[in-house]
Amino acid sequence: MAGDKFLYRVAGNLLERFGDDLQHVAIVFNNKRPQLFLKKYLSEISGKPIWSPDFYTIQQFFSASTTQVCASQLKQFFVLFIEYNSLLRSEGNEPVSADVFYPLAEVIVSDFSQIDYYLADPAKVFNLIGSIAELQHQFPNFEEEQLEFMKSFWSSFSSEKQSKIQEKFIEMWHRMPRLYKNFHEKLATQNLVSSAKMYRNLAEGKSGNPDFLKQFSHVVFVGFNALSKAEELLFKTWQDEGLCSFYFDSDEHYFADLKQEAGHFIRRNVKTVGLQNQFEVELNRINDPVKEFTIVQALGNVAQGK
Repeated sequence: MAGDKFLYRVAGNLLERFGDDLQHVAIVFNNKRPQLFLKKYLSEISGKPIWSPDFYTIQQFFSASTTQVCASQLKQFFVLFIEYNSLLRSEGNEPVSADVFYPLAEVIVSDFSQIDYYLADPAKVFNLIGSIAELQHQFPNFEEEQLEFMKSFWSSFSSEKQSKIQEKFIEMWHRMPRLYKNFHEKLATQNLVSSAKMYRNLAEGKSGNPDFLKQFSHVVFVGFNALSKAEELLFKTWQDEGLCSFYFDSDEHYFADLKQEAGHFIRRNVKTVGLQNQFEVELNRINDPVKEFTIVQALGNVAQGK
């Protein structure tokens, strides 16, 4: 009910703020599911036929900033596979087969995505980082446990005698900056781009249509929580230019209490990044002793899931 109530309040506030101009507003979610509920609530609250605003997922919205097409996972794999083997041959090594490379490709693509989402320098990341402070600077959202793990991971390579596995890993690690560059260049020659690189291009002003927001009278981002560095930069810039606004679903119980992990990213969005929530922080509904519970009989795991 909390999520439904939040979207109901969003619908009412949107109609109050924009009225008949709502048809010229873009509303952006993380995924498609909330769109159905917001459309329903807009219809209920307005009580009359209205022109619908434009609804987007965040990836659909960012895609409007470029003429390039987001490459599928399969396409990215084959481009990466070809470029990786090309590097191996240039080093005088034997190429790897597709079935052997596939598990590694998933990890590499994921690493490349994290680098782009957080606007990190691939050359610095893929040099054997000895300073945990530098790692923390590149990825400020790492938790303390993650930093400790990375610190212990890199320290295992500091011994003078390295195992064959470690040597192979270091060879591959040093290969990554060239692979990153070649991978993205190859995609670009085919008018393709990875989703993360599309975010990065937009954040760094390298997008083909950086003013795509101006086709709307306003852009509204609803229900976002954890943001990448690229999103933080873009959202804050657009907010300062008066082009967008935000609705965060927060409760005083976890927003005000620093011990509550559920409020970590919303606190960061508001207090560190400087994004403004259109709603005041909700009262402490979670700790409200007056609650209504509905008990529904459900036999079996499938019924419970439904």
